[in-house]
Amino acid sequence: MAREIAADAGLIEFWEKNRTGVNEGHPLHQVINSSSLPTLRDIGIRFFRNTESGEVVTQYVVDSSRRLFSESPYGARAAAQRQLDEELTEDASSLTFLVVIGVASGHFLLECSRRIKPETLLIVIEPNEETLSAFFFCGNFNEVITRPKTIWLFGQEPNTCADAITSLIDPVTVKLWKILHPGSSEDFYPKFLIDFLSRLKSGTTTQKLGFLTGLTQGEKFFSNSILNISNSINSLTVSSAKDLWQGRPGVLVAAGPSLEKQLPILRSIQDEILLVCVGPAWKTLRAADVRPHFVVSIDPFDPNFTHFEGLHANGEILLTDFCNNVRIVETFEGIRMFCHSGDDRDTLSEHFTRIKYGSLGTGGSVAHTAFNFLRHIGASPIILVGQDLAYTGGISHARGHTGRSTLSEDKAQRPTKFRSVLAYGGIGTVETNEQMDVYRLWYERLQDKAGVINCTEGGARIQGIPEAELLNTVESVKRVSKVELRRFSTLTPVFTPDEAENALNRIGEFCEKLRNLRVEALKASKLLERVRLLWSKNDASRDLSEAKRAFNVQAKRIESIESEVDLVMTSFLRVETFSHRRASVLSDDDEQSKLLNNVMLYEKIPEACDRAIQLFELVQSDIKERGGATRTNPSNANDL
Repeated sequence: MAREIAADAGLIEFWEKNRTGVNEGHPLHQVINSSSLPTLRDIGIRFFRNTESGEVVTQYVVDSSRRLFSESPYGARAAAQRQLDEELTEDASSLTFLVVIGVASGHFLLECSRRIKPETLLIVIEPNEETLSAFFFCGNFNEVITRPKTIWLFGQEPNTCADAITSLIDPVTVKLWKILHPGSSEDFYPKFLIDFLSRLKSGTTTQKLGFLTGLTQGEKFFSNSILNISNSINSLTVSSAKDLWQGRPGVLVAAGPSLEKQLPILRSIQDEILLVCVGPAWKTLRAADVRPHFVVSIDPFDPNFTHFEGLHANGEILLTDFCNNVRIVETFEGIRMFCHSGDDRDTLSEHFTRIKYGSLGTGGSVAHTAFNFLRHIGASPIILVGQDLAYTGGISHARGHTGRSTLSEDKAQRPTKFRSVLAYGGIGTVETNEQMDVYRLWYERLQDKAGVINCTEGGARIQGIPEAELLNTVESVKRVSKVELRRFSTLTPVFTPDEAENALNRIGEFCEKLRNLRVEALKASKLLERVRLLWSKNDASRDLSEAKRAFNVQAKRIESIESEVDLVMTSFLRVETFSHRRASVLSDDDEQSKLLNNVMLYEKIPEACDRAIQLFELVQSDIKERGGATRTNPSNANDL
């Protein structure tokens, strides 16, 4: 049985013991020193002691009417142990990190810290600072307060906490992680938990999609970024376009189904407001006699070409990533402006061209790149059109999009990947899929949403971005008598014929390094095979020691070469490199496991070198064939 504590002496004694573990550098220093029992009692927090165990628990007012205990008054520690026996069923020693939401009265948190290894990271999230203050008076918790591998997140927004957790999830090094909370957290922080888990799911989904795309398609991204080097001869850089549209409005035209109803308005303003469209919306605009000023394309995959197939540039400028589909870039007949998406693959093209093209970054969608471009050139306001990010009217995209589908068709294929979200206008809901919702949340995470107006008039609401009718918006913004692109089209082209010749020499030197790596990797594979053979015979003789020593020497030699071509290897061997690193994390620490884990990787290196060399030789041939021929800017580009 638990009785309310009237006197403060015993509680203060706990506070003093906990305070000894909190020095000035401790994240809890300010909270514990500002903790006050009278203040806590004034806001309705009560303290109860179990008459048998002596454990102290807190009681709070919930919903202005109910009073609830933060942990069991009948034996908090025993209740925590029972809960952990049920919920922490995995091997606690395998956890890379454990998240605990809610300190409650401290007993559950203490038991959690005792179940995990000292090297396991413990992340404590407490939304309410008063609850954290009360925790210091409920027992001697120095064991968890002074625990080295602990992160304290308190008084912060759910999104901030969720993003902090997402940043810790490395698919390579994280074995296992888990979220736990005392049962009272569901009553005390229902909205926090909902928002936190929603944001965490979105963040981990985004991370997973990005990781899997990079893992399975790394070679595609890399190959395109190399092949497009020859397509960048006499092109423009996005870095040179900085602030060229300062203070003028710009419209981001995406390919959502609501685009169709906005086409008449876009047609009427196309000469007065800058139109930047995503590649998948280009056919829809052209069919409606709307000519955008910029077409943005970053998608490396073959289906992306269908959005451009059959279209001919009529003054539009192509804003392209180096990883973009090669056929799109090489067949585009107008001016090309190159950018990077902030990925390390992009630095490889700069290694050969010696040109800083500039990075726009992306959130996974081409619309994000288009948005960042408008921000980069200083456009204000930025008007969103066709950015439904949901199945408006049960349709995925506007007419003209080659991947247009219905909600029922897509649900039949992947029924678990859909959810309902708040609709544009704030009334009712609309269906979206996992990927589109990730794109929506990218906008919501923007630190600076000033000057952005959502005029989609359909789809999902983007929280934090004001909504308005497109017609009223374009009538209220400062328009120009005629959009002129001379400020863009007359920028100085880069990667001239002379620069291309220098790039050829650098590519040749790089290929020679790859050939050397190939030779050394073959030697390493043979040495590894000998080690494996001797091990299989349980040979503990001097021969095995000599074989291992020879391999280690060879491995060092390879590392010195590989460091110079590392990006190529990780792109061409992304799956193998991941498997190798993941196996190293999960495998036993014995020498045999570690050494034999190298076998598959070293066997694949020569093949990867051959593919990379073939690719570079193709680029060399393409640059020579073009002979640095100057791409002339179409005359009508200056008339826009």
